Amino acid sequence: MNLEYFENKNLKQLFDALKEKYYKTSKLSGTIKIIPKTKEEVIEIEKLIRNGKYLKQNEINVIKINDIRTGISKTRFSSHSLEDILNHLYGNIISKKTIRENITKENLIKYNEFISKYIETSIMDILIKMPEKEIINYINKNEELLNNVCLALLNIPNVPTLLSVFSTDITKNPHYFDLETKSSNLLIKFLSQLNNEDVPKNRTQKINVLKNNNIVTDSYSNFVITYNLWGEDYLNILSNKKEPVILNINNIINLTKVNSKNNKILIIENPSPLDYITKIDTNYGIIIGGGNPNAALYELLDKFENHVFLYHGDYDPEGLLIADKLKQKYTNLELILYNEELFEKSKSDKKINPSRIKILDNVSSIPLQEITKMIKKTNTVGYQEKVISDIIKYLHDNK
Repeated sequence: MNLEYFENKNLKQLFDALKEKYYKTSKLSGTIKIIPKTKEEVIEIEKLIRNGKYLKQNEINVIKINDIRTGISKTRFSSHSLEDILNHLYGNIISKKTIRENITKENLIKYNEFISKYIETSIMDILIKMPEKEIINYINKNEELLNNVCLALLNIPNVPTLLSVFSTDITKNPHYFDLETKSSNLLIKFLSQLNNEDVPKNRTQKINVLKNNNIVTDSYSNFVITYNLWGEDYLNILSNKKEPVILNINNIINLTKVNSKNNKILIIENPSPLDYITKIDTNYGIIIGGGNPNAALYELLDKFENHVFLYHGDYDPEGLLIADKLKQKYTNLELILYNEELFEKSKSDKKINPSRIKILDNVSSIPLQEITKMIKKTNTVGYQEKVISDIIKYLHDNK
């Protein structure tokens, strides 16, 4: 039977109230309140309900929903339920509870789809530990941000890398992970959780979290000392004058050409041999690696084409680990002057802490194993400064 009768404008307030009741409570029971504004509304509603009670115009009237059901059952529409009529008037009526349940189901599907992408990755643990509500909130508001941060976590650099370079590698936007942005704060939060650390509260702490994960924010503190490098005009001028050159990472990024005269680069851990090297004629390019290789060093080494790298550093656990990492990264790198004779010549009388000895377990390069054994055997270390003459001799004998 056609239900158009219930579309009568004088019944609208009544059925709007019923719809609101169902939305809030998920059921049609109890009472509703209406305020009929016109005499026509009063007459039409009384005619439908048929309970013998009179409604008051422009006053609050409390109506039992069961009275409405009973009234409808006495009309030609008795075969239709109150729910049928509401569905006819408003489409499929839905309660707040049902909406919440549907949203919950939909969000759970989204959550599971998102999590499934990272099941066999290193970041799964921190994603699982995060409250579902927090992840769902990110998915609904900015899933791209969440995915980019997860991608960043899966590609934390093994060597110091400038933040802008890292951002470009991940998102093609050099400013995406700029400090104090939502993306940077979320990345730092995840990095802290990944390393079981407290989430940093100030800028300095945030910079340290990034730094500890090889992401460098300050370009001017990232520099290397170089000597005898050629290519750019200013390098040629300073190399002709036998002047060492300090290159920060921005200088290095902007290099369009750089080389040495013999296509060989000697990387030394400490700056002290450089004073002696500048006093001899050599075709080698020289780079000071520093006690903790930074983003500038790696950026510069990546600029060289068809060059051989040679490396020499201290004969101590930390120095060997640096040498080992460089060897693992660059197949064109040779480790030089790592032998028992030079270790004996350079070793200190002081014994080292056993905790430093354990570092040697992470050194795998074969050319370093002889020194590794000597350090373990003697509990002493050797320093580059004591074999400077041997470095000079190597440069002279291997032009």
